[in-house]
Amino acid sequence: MEIDAMIEAMLAPLEATAGDRRDSQATTDRRQQRRNSCECSAMTTKECSNHVKEAGFDITHLPFLPKLMSRMSARSSKRGWILTGPIGSGKTTAADWCRWAANKGRPRQEWVQMKNVLDIYDDIYDVMQREGHMSEDKKAAYGLTRGECLHEHSLDLIIDDLGAEPRMAIHFGQRSCPLQEMLMRRYVAYPDAKTYITTNLTMDEIAREYGDRVRSRLEEMCDVITLQGVDLRRRDR
Repeated sequence: MEIDAMIEAMLAPLEATAGDRRDSQATTDRRQQRRNSCECSAMTTKECSNHVKEAGFDITHLPFLPKLMSRMSARSSKRGWILTGPIGSGKTTAADWCRWAANKGRPRQEWVQMKNVLDIYDDIYDVMQREGHMSEDKKAAYGLTRGECLHEHSLDLIIDDLGAEPRMAIHFGQRSCPLQEMLMRRYVAYPDAKTYITTNLTMDEIAREYGDRVRSRLEEMCDVITLQGVDLRRRDR
């Protein structure tokens, strides 16, 4: 596939040293630091369930949510997750509750970030546009290289609504796939960073839109949770 070929060429230099990155002392130290910080703030499944109910949120249609929140709170899993399901099935709401549980009681520098996919796309595309109008010295001074922007999402990250963004960006005649690049770079360069995704796309549709390689690596990085049911926004009208 064309997309797979583009990604393979782009990632070749990174993959040549991926083993060194995965085994680096810095990565090992960061893992231990996260484990230590988790021990003092983890919430049980029951505590998560009680908190959500006290907030007046009905979890009948999301029975897995307290357990997922507890897992996020403990940050004990080495894998992220993908919430996939139809429009209005509660994916973004569930992800936001998980973000809250993961960040509760932690310093800001350890927070899990949650960004809509369109905001991520705009961040990357904005840097691509500015690159063409700056000298190399200025780009370096302001950290505005394209690689810097792709790498800025290097901590645990929730990507909300994957699939809603434009697939291709064109910069000075060169076609680029910003989200494919970011997902693949996170896999190669930041193996310790967990990726969480909400999307209306099925895994087969992700493969068609982003390429088989992206699907394969997402399935290695993440557990896939499929939601069912009616559009809750329409149900509650």
